[in-house]
Parts: sequence; C-alpha cells; structure tokens
Amino acid sequence: MPLAEMLYDIRCWKDGIDLVPPPDIECDTIATPELEFIQPTPRRACLLFSGGKDSSLSAIVLRNNNWDVRALHIPANAYVFDAERKAVSAIGERLSLKTETLNLSFPGFALLSRAYATTWDHFPHHNAVPFGRDLLLAVLACPMARHQRVAALCMGHDHNCRIAQITHLGKRIARNDVESADGATLLAAYIQRFLCPGLALLPPVAMLTEYRILREMFLNHPDLMALTSFCFWGNYCGRCSKCLRYYLVERVLGCEGMLRFAMSPLDGETSPELGDYFAVDWDSDALFSGEVAYCLARLVQRGDIRAGEARLRQFAETIFPKLAPNLDAIEENLMRIYPDPQVPSDFVL
Repeated sequence: MPLAEMLYDIRCWKDGIDLVPPPDIECDTIATPELEFIQPTPRRACLLFSGGKDSSLSAIVLRNNNWDVRALHIPANAYVFDAERKAVSAIGERLSLKTETLNLSFPGFALLSRAYATTWDHFPHHNAVPFGRDLLLAVLACPMARHQRVAALCMGHDHNCRIAQITHLGKRIARNDVESADGATLLAAYIQRFLCPGLALLPPVAMLTEYRILREMFLNHPDLMALTSFCFWGNYCGRCSKCLRYYLVERVLGCEGMLRFAMSPLDGETSPELGDYFAVDWDSDALFSGEVAYCLARLVQRGDIRAGEARLRQFAETIFPKLAPNLDAIEENLMRIYPDPQVPSDFVL
C-alpha cells in the first residue's frame, strides 16, 4: 500500500489534480507466499541494462568493485525499442557484457495510460516512459535474479532522482517513485517479502549527480558515451528534457559533436523544458534545475552565446548575475559523492 500510495500521489501531482487515495484493498486476505530461501552468490549482480549512460557506468562501477555482472534488458518504451537495442548490443560488446533480453507484451498499455494520465506521450514535453516503470522492471527481473542466485538487483538511479521531492496540496512527495531512496526502500522490502528473499537493491551510481555521471562518461568513456541511447523519443530529437541536459553538459565540457542531435536545444524555443525552468523561476523543486543553471551560467561566463539562442541571452540578463559569484560552489556540489542508504559503505567510485 505505501508503494501504491506513492504512485497515486505522483500521478496526481503530474496531472495537477486532487490527491486520490489508492483503492481500498483487503490486504489482510492476501497470504504471504512461502518462498524458499536460495543462498545468493556473494558479489553477483543482475543489472537492468538500458544502453544509457547510467546503466553503462553502473556496469563499470560494479566491475571495479569486483562484482560479477549479469545484464538484463527489458524494453519498456515503444519509442526507443530500436535505439536501446542498438545501444545495448554495441555497449555490451565493448564491455564484454553478456546481456539477456526479456520482452514483455502489454498491447493495451498505451490506451490504459492515455485514459489515466493527461501528461503522458505528448511530444516533446511529456515522454512515453511507462509510469512506475522501474517498479515493473524490478519485479519482472526477480525470477532471473533468483534463478542466477544474484545477491543484488541493480538499477542506474542517480543522486538527483534519489532525493528529489515536491509538495502537492501540502503533502511532501518523493518525485520519482521507486527511483527515490524512500521508494527503493519500500520496493526492496516488497521484493524480499513476496518475491525473492535475500535479494538486495543496489544502485551503483546513486552517490553521483547526473552531471558527474555525464562528465565521467564524456571525458573518461567517450567511446561508450557516443553509443548510448538517451533521447526519450529515440531519435536524438534535441527537444526533450534529456536532450537539453546532455547537450548542455557536452557543450560545457568541450565535447560538442560527440552526440548527434537533430537540432540544438538552445535554438529559439526548441526545448519546452527550458521554458519551464524560467516559468518556475528556477525553483529548487524543479528536477535538474541546478545542473541546467550551472551549465547555462558557464556558457554565459565564457561568452558562448550564439545566434538564435534567445533563452540563453535571457538567462544571461536575468539569472546569471545572481549565480556568477557561486559557480565554483555549485560545481563542487555537482561533483560531490553523496552517501546512499542502499550503497555499501565500502563501495569505491
């Protein structure tokens, strides 16, 4: 029920409606299954592998900590099936990472999602990633994890998503359901009680901000970064929120051209997400606002404002003067290693 309540709360916030409690289910009539405990193999992990920068770096970090990595790819967003498949194959080959693929079929999913959510599958602003996706993927991965006797199920969740919270109608809510530290703790308890006793959740890069993950990939693993799948629409659109952030970090780091964007997210009003940041006055509740603001400020600081970049010029005139004295401190926070309750204390990054 706590997981269900979390999902309902976030959906209500996203769609701007009153908080709706989940259905009243007679939970006391549901018996806890008698599951045989299977002794896991120490330091063996099942990694949910999407072919993105987070799961790719997770594989590297796990191996650097002497973990045996078994990768599992579960296609979940119809728009990126091809892009993810290519990335999983190419990056898996580079890393000598054997990857199993689990295909799921849910023909009525899109119809169900559109009927339930108003902010879903509207290019480029609202992506088509299944809501509660990581909850679904974790549960689907459990049989493989149990069969292969893994000690941990690993997902590429970054520090930003682990701690992000919003307030809706006076209620404080974890913004990213099971990507949040609170949601992942609930998920771990659910898995251990109902699906796979002894299976831990381990997010290998949860101690790093997205900016640091991108920086690590761009500068230290450029061959892998160039192969990643990241665009919400699978075509490097240059318009979605991920394309905006990846483009900004790429440009700030001097790696422009490594990724193949259909257009620059800073041209005119290409990226509606960038407009949103101005609309909320760069409120701290806006996910990745600190990362985006830092990157824009560094571009302004070096005078890298190009023709047609009206939003960047607006930022230079309104926001940059407030941030300029604190840019080094902001960068220090983006580069910090943050403790996480599900990452072992001896984990080396």
